[in-house]
Amino acid sequence: MAHTSQLSQQLFELGKLYCDRGDFLLAIERLREAAEIFRTDGQLTQFLKCQNLLLRLYAETEKSAAIQDTKELLQDLALKDGVELGAKTYYTLALCSSYRGQTEAALEYLQKSIAIALAKDDKEDLCYAIAGTANAYARMGNFQDALREIYNLKVFFEVLDVPEVKTSTLILNGHILRELKRYDQAIEVLWSGFELVKSQKMLMSYIYLIYNLAQTYYQMGDRDLAKVYFNLLRRTIDPVNMIRLSKLVEKDILNLGLDGKNSGLSIV
Repeated sequence: MAHTSQLSQQLFELGKLYCDRGDFLLAIERLREAAEIFRTDGQLTQFLKCQNLLLRLYAETEKSAAIQDTKELLQDLALKDGVELGAKTYYTLALCSSYRGQTEAALEYLQKSIAIALAKDDKEDLCYAIAGTANAYARMGNFQDALREIYNLKVFFEVLDVPEVKTSTLILNGHILRELKRYDQAIEVLWSGFELVKSQKMLMSYIYLIYNLAQTYYQMGDRDLAKVYFNLLRRTIDPVNMIRLSKLVEKDILNLGLDGKNSGLSIV
């Protein structure tokens, strides 16, 4: 048991490392191996941590079937195995629904996640659930409610260190401010995120910050600066691992008329 526990934790940490450096396909392999051992050993908390990471990787690599399989697996744990689902599990189910465009279902799961986190006074789980709620509202175009949830999170961040949630919240905040045409505020919020990314060393957070800056500068009317950031994205993104983001960037470059031949945007 001690040996398998050590092995599963090593696989989990290796998967996280691959994830942070952008090697998503390798990360998926290691995290799946870790999850299987965690589940066999009855380490449900660690098993769910694997599923949280895997879901994000499935989304970035456009593995929609794997997302659905994860949702069914978690539901089976509750219905067939009688496992009591915690706040993080409902958060994970919300991610499944959100990635599949089922925003209303995601909000229902998040409400359950918040209720459980409050009942157990688990502030970190509560931060994840609130962040998920803000993201769901933003996907629905309900920006004011999303900003309200982000404000609630800022209160928690004053006393709680959850850098991953804080960074993703800054990116979401910048996105919302851009959609509301509050461009200067969006730029300020996004740039503040780079200070966190320095300490986290998470490549995807860095890339999403640049992506949102590129979109914001374009919508502000600064096409030249937008070209610089879109060019940087093309040079940084690995299309084999970062399938979803690569497609988003190429679609934006095409739709915004920033394709290389006519706009001067390098495609090297």
